[in-house]
Amino acid sequence: MADAAARQQLRDTLGLCRATLADTNATLAKLGDEAPPAGCLVPIIYTPDCMFESIANLARLGPDDVLLDLGCADGRVVAGVTKLAGCRGVGVDIRPECVAAATARNAHDCEFHAADFRDLLTGLGPPPSGLAGVDVCYAYLLPTTFAMLDEALLAAVHRDLRLVTFCSHPAGPAWDACQTGADCFGMVRLYERHDDALLRGRLPGGVGAVGGRLLRPMG
Repeated sequence: MADAAARQQLRDTLGLCRATLADTNATLAKLGDEAPPAGCLVPIIYTPDCMFESIANLARLGPDDVLLDLGCADGRVVAGVTKLAGCRGVGVDIRPECVAAATARNAHDCEFHAADFRDLLTGLGPPPSGLAGVDVCYAYLLPTTFAMLDEALLAAVHRDLRLVTFCSHPAGPAWDACQTGADCFGMVRLYERHDDALLRGRLPGGVGAVGGRLLRPMG
């Protein structure tokens, strides 16, 4: 029975990965015909909906948590993940048109702000005191953006922020020491402060697993 469950989990995870790659490739194929918004150097590539459950489970999101999405675009991740986890959500994007679109979605218990990530992480932007009051941060960012935010994000993780990343991830020994979980072949990763030196840098569980258990259904 255990072997059958493991095989089914592998099939489900492979299906998620194929869906993710297909969605990403379709998006990338369109980029040649789409111009980024004025003043924006990075086109919008959306996180596939099939990743929302992995994000919620891996981050251990609950009703008392606040989720921040850096680069929220039209707010679909915040809307989807908060609906699954029952938590509050905050989305931040530098483009006012994205914030307007996100606000129009009327997401579950979410708020959206136009702000520069650098201002936010140094306490100058929303939420009121930068990352104060934020339990989990989701980031689907380019490696160059991670490098720019590296010091501030790492300091926040050491202050107990849980950082979840998709596809692109922060790099370096300090980050490796904070990586405590992964899902969907490492496409979704969790970074958090962990006081047990034996667990630092390890990826608990197998393919499609979070923290050594099967993904739990979200109500």
